[in-house]
Amino acid sequence: MLVVALIGLPFLAAASQVARMTMVLAYALVALSVLILTGWAGHLSLGQFAFAAVGGWALVALGLPLAVGLPVAAVLAAGAAAVCGLVAVRLGGLGFGVVTLLLAGAVTATLLNPAVLGDAAGGRFERPEIVGTEDSLYWAGLAAVALAAVAVV
Repeated sequence: MLVVALIGLPFLAAASQVARMTMVLAYALVALSVLILTGWAGHLSLGQFAFAAVGGWALVALGLPLAVGLPVAAVLAAGAAAVCGLVAVRLGGLGFGVVTLLLAGAVTATLLNPAVLGDAAGGRFERPEIVGTEDSLYWAGLAAVALAAVAVV
């Protein structure tokens, strides 16, 4: 029923509701990473959104076209996660949660703070028109969540 609801949503809901669901899909991608790290590996991570923020900031800062920028931003975010993970795993236990929480605070205080970096990110990232309709970003997000869910399984 969930699959039918997710597929039928753009046909039945208003554009604002579809936009909200697109944000929910972005949260679902982060939740899948929390599932792996906290649920299966047993490490408490308090900074998952910091890695998403690093990727988003890199996408805007590099100013590359979306098709090129998304993979590059994903690699940069994964690199930040690997560096943070190397430190956090050495500490283990509660130290893992503290390191990831520190990363979240550092990202918020620097990358996401215009008072620190100003316009270093290159300005605002405009939502791309992937297919040409208002629902296109929803469909791209749904595909990304489906692919990530298959990869997790």
